Amino acid sequence: MIEQLDIYAFIRTSGFVFMGLSILSIYMGVISARQDKIAKFEELIDTLPAFWIRQISKLCAWIICILVYCIVLTTICVILNLKFYDGFYIHGIQLLGYIFANFGIPMISTWTIAYAIEKTMRPMIGWPVLLVIWYSILPFRQNLLLDDSVQFMLNQFVEEPNGNSRLLHYGLEMNFGLVARKLWFLMFSLFLYISTSLIKLNIWYRRNNKAKIAAILSFIMLVCSIPLAKISSKPHSQGVIWENSLYNSSYDQLLKEAAEPYEYKESKGEIDWLRIDIKDEKDDSLSYGVKIELNNVSGEEVIFTLYRTLDIKNVKINGLVDEKFMRNRDWVIFNIKDKGNVEIEFEVEGKIPYAFGEVSDRTLLLTYDFPWYPILGKHKVLNPMLDVIYFSNNLLGSKAYNIEINSSRGEIITNLSHAKDVCIKGRAIGPTVIQGDYESKMIDGIHFVAPPSLFKFYKNSIGVVPDILSDYKNEFAQKLDIPTGELMKKKYDQIFLVPLPEQQKNNVFKSNSSEIYINYMNWIYPIKKDPVEATEGILKRFREDLLFECFFRTGEEINSSIETVFFKDMIKVAEKGSESTVFEGLKEWYMYMGYDEEKTKVVWEKDIDDITKIEELIFAKSENEIIDKAHEILKEWVKIPKE
Repeated sequence: MIEQLDIYAFIRTSGFVFMGLSILSIYMGVISARQDKIAKFEELIDTLPAFWIRQISKLCAWIICILVYCIVLTTICVILNLKFYDGFYIHGIQLLGYIFANFGIPMISTWTIAYAIEKTMRPMIGWPVLLVIWYSILPFRQNLLLDDSVQFMLNQFVEEPNGNSRLLHYGLEMNFGLVARKLWFLMFSLFLYISTSLIKLNIWYRRNNKAKIAAILSFIMLVCSIPLAKISSKPHSQGVIWENSLYNSSYDQLLKEAAEPYEYKESKGEIDWLRIDIKDEKDDSLSYGVKIELNNVSGEEVIFTLYRTLDIKNVKINGLVDEKFMRNRDWVIFNIKDKGNVEIEFEVEGKIPYAFGEVSDRTLLLTYDFPWYPILGKHKVLNPMLDVIYFSNNLLGSKAYNIEINSSRGEIITNLSHAKDVCIKGRAIGPTVIQGDYESKMIDGIHFVAPPSLFKFYKNSIGVVPDILSDYKNEFAQKLDIPTGELMKKKYDQIFLVPLPEQQKNNVFKSNSSEIYINYMNWIYPIKKDPVEATEGILKRFREDLLFECFFRTGEEINSSIETVFFKDMIKVAEKGSESTVFEGLKEWYMYMGYDEEKTKVVWEKDIDDITKIEELIFAKSENEIIDKAHEILKEWVKIPKE
């Protein structure tokens, strides 16, 4: 599938249209069979030598009618969207295939079944049977009598008929499971069509060679439909699989990782050049080769942070095979005796938890702040949290280095350049790789990436984003009277609207000194029709998330889960005091958790100190004291990014 098809995503949510078209097909099949029975025309035709031609032509005529309908519907859809995009023929051809698969084939199948049943059964029995069949293939139903896999197999529409805004970057997805669901039902319907036609024949004609061939053909269709039905009994859409897997992550394991002891250790040397060759893997597997050139190595051990679920192999140091490297949790340790410049090569393969990145057949979302790639130094990946809502550290440095990324799985988008290509070079403090139905262009000096429909709506207003966010940062720093370095003053020049995982604390907004990543879910339904007003309104909702990223998740070590959970709430309390809606919630949390009676429930190092501060805040005697306490807490919690 080509890109820029997300503007036709409304077709995925047209389940009620499918319901209407399928019942219309059943009605047409019943009418056609009844006309033949009333006129007794079929009995006459069946006595002629070429009787089988009529059966084939009748089915072909209906297929032609369906194809014409699909062409007309495709033309209308494309013409209505030409004001957004060019490329009538390219979009039309692919959209026709999608519409024919989801509407055309089921209409052929339901007509065929209706014709066959009406031809062999009395209306008293046949019509209820048709009603049950129609109900069984609908996308909207909850039948407690059937297993989920059976219901999924019977569904003749898309896998998510209600739509899913989080899958906007998948465009219109055609997958083997979707096609298999259509084909097994079509084969079964043709089996019924041929079988009933043979049953109605005179015994003498059934002995005809052509009748025997038809019988064999119908049996083959029945047999072939069985494995297709089995295959289609589970989701095949990588978007749906990825979405479902978000909620099947091992929460307990991730919390244990966050609680693991850690001691920061700086690695001698600096990265001069990083090359990543991404391989074409299936499903959610990530595999790539990496080559790193280090400068100023001091002849000691060199440590990289690479997430523990990613294995490395075929390690070479300066061209020589190295089998003595150590893998310890999230760290890879190389004992390098050479000094000066060192070249390290190895291959990486494994899977990343769905909460930290997206990897599927069609899409990628691997951001700079998570160690899906080797990051120089020994860093802590997961920061402490109170519950299953966890968040990763912001693992980045302040110094950019040369990066080259090659892709064997098609064009990608990166933070190295606005180009969309299979080979991209540039400089950054860490690589981000994005793949899917996105558009990437430079607009007024800003690298803007978003799904095409959002890109077209916001492209003329995206220029206001850097100034608004800079004002938010400066205003907050002035209120707390805290110093800001040059990195903090730098304006953003790269804006990415992408589907950030929902489990993370920073699931709405993440940033570094020059790049911002915003969950596009918050941009799909603008509060204003004017793009500029809509953008300003959306950014206002992100203010606390921006401050969380710029003044807290900066890569500094965090030893308190209280800070992580309540940093954004504390901003609101510092500004509005007890009038803030979150103040009462903070008070209720303190009482409900029993921290006023027992302070042994916490597990993180600095939690007890922070709980004591919150206790002083919620029991403050005046409004001014509440605000002053909130300001003091924020000043202690703020973590200025590394220069």
